[in-house]
Amino acid sequence: MSLFEIILSVLTGLYVLFAALQWCAIKEQARLMRMQFVLSQRPRLIVRNIVTREPAKVQGGEPEPFVPGAFITGQFYVTNVGGSRAEITQSLCWVRAYFGVNLPMETPYEGSIGNNPVQGILEAGQSAIGVIGSGSQGETSVRLTQEQFKGIFPKNDPELQAIGSSRWSLYVLGWIRYRDDIGLSRTTAFCRRYNPVIERFEKVIDLDYEHEE
Repeated sequence: MSLFEIILSVLTGLYVLFAALQWCAIKEQARLMRMQFVLSQRPRLIVRNIVTREPAKVQGGEPEPFVPGAFITGQFYVTNVGGSRAEITQSLCWVRAYFGVNLPMETPYEGSIGNNPVQGILEAGQSAIGVIGSGSQGETSVRLTQEQFKGIFPKNDPELQAIGSSRWSLYVLGWIRYRDDIGLSRTTAFCRRYNPVIERFEKVIDLDYEHEE
């Protein structure tokens, strides 16, 4: 091999090495730009509009969203109000009735595996529907007793109707775990209490039960 051929081979090798390093640098720059974008335009999942569905029609009358002895079911909406994609990895939604208005010190779902009422990938601005009462209903939902039913809805109890208050509280609560495009995981916890006066579920002001990471 002549000296010229040796020099040409060395130069070719150096060019290939330079091209490979340049390609790696471009890929790394693209990765860093993508990371910066996701961090500045992170996904953010919120829960909206909890709706309970009629379990039955009472004697052919108007549909009733709550019937004593029937499991409470329905749906809720999860919306990505952030700027990038979110992949839901696990989720949980339970229905619970408690005497009074105070929630337990420890969340009832502490240490529980999700029943995954909502799943999938949400692009920025997209929504998904979650199912209330999915999975084993004995765990995820409740059958209201007559006492609970009367205690939740003032119209069913003259005492409570007089003061416009409730003796029992009905909650839909849970959490949604999701990750972004760079693998960071976050959790949105939600807890809504049924307000019989306006006949809707309202957000509970309690950071242990209602928060976004």
